[in-house]
Amino acid sequence: MNIGRIYYTVISPSEQRLFALIKEEGIEAYDITSKNGRLYIGIKFFQKASFERICKNCGCQIEQITKTGVCRFPEIIKNRIGLIIGTAVCAAVILALKNYTVSIEVLTDNDKIRSDVLNVLSDNGITSGTYIPSINLVQTERALKQDVEGISWAGISVTDSTLIVDVIEELPQSEKSTERMPSDLIAAHDGVIEDIELYNGLLVKPLGSGVLRGDVIVSGSIPVKKTELKEDGPVTVDSTKYVRSIGKVYGTYTDIQTFEQPYADTELAVSPKSFTRKYLNIFSSQIPLFIGSDKGMYISSEEYRPLTILGEQTPIGMTETKYQSYSFKTTLYTKKQAKKLAAQKRDDYEKNFLSECSIKGRHTDVEYKKDRVVLTVKYTIYGEMSEESYFFIKK
Repeated sequence: MNIGRIYYTVISPSEQRLFALIKEEGIEAYDITSKNGRLYIGIKFFQKASFERICKNCGCQIEQITKTGVCRFPEIIKNRIGLIIGTAVCAAVILALKNYTVSIEVLTDNDKIRSDVLNVLSDNGITSGTYIPSINLVQTERALKQDVEGISWAGISVTDSTLIVDVIEELPQSEKSTERMPSDLIAAHDGVIEDIELYNGLLVKPLGSGVLRGDVIVSGSIPVKKTELKEDGPVTVDSTKYVRSIGKVYGTYTDIQTFEQPYADTELAVSPKSFTRKYLNIFSSQIPLFIGSDKGMYISSEEYRPLTILGEQTPIGMTETKYQSYSFKTTLYTKKQAKKLAAQKRDDYEKNFLSECSIKGRHTDVEYKKDRVVLTVKYTIYGEMSEESYFFIKK
């Protein structure tokens, strides 16, 4: 079996005698060349001792220059001992990390539930770097079901160094049906009734009636005559039928709103300039990789990148936090400018809340106070002025 060759340079008093002894010993020689009084020769690795003995007996000066094949393995190991030790250490670390939590995965699309689950785990001492055999899975599952709102079941499993939390969210309970609950239609504003669309219920306030907020316009309690059998025969008695009032009441009513604008507005001003800071994360510890601190107020966002070895995440990583400084900016307004901004707030209110109504009139009072302008607007509005109010039947 050829496990490799060793190449020498030889300075020999008699090359003929050297070749004769090599042939006599049965040593196989390769790539023999002679240059500048030196002999270059390769021999098989397992014939190394015989060749060196012959050279010694012949008074030759020899120098080993290179090796080939498997016989270079000890040399490779020697030259790369640091790499081999590092690989062994990494392998040992990976094996050790199998018993520690490297990452936690929560199987849900609900960000709030995911955040609540991680908070409960943290409160129970389970974070990145926790020793897995020390985790009481049953107790932790019970804590999740009790403390996380919105889940009906939780299960925990461990895959490699990842703690997987599987949760089943509670099905949203359907709203209680109110179709058969008795109700009144009451006035939502002070005003005058001008139009009625009634499908069920007893009209209490006719067209043209003035009503105050909370007055019953359509009642769900309807008086009826009921026949009951008595000992003396059938008797007609007064009774009440309860129904759900269905319909809409329209009319003209007033709505008073106030809109204010200070003469000085304070706003958050974020600087376009930013800087980053790096932190080394080892298990649950965070070590800053910078010196000193920055004074001021900052908005921050961070990104965490774990160290991965042979496809496995470790509880060691780097957090890069981006900081943007901010300050509070104060803008001063004149009375005219403040009035214009207050009027803009009034217009936004009408667009968002009165778009389905008809504004029949608008009276605006302007008051200039010490620090602000106040617009008091009295609206005369035509629109729906009733709302449904459910009630319970008293026995």
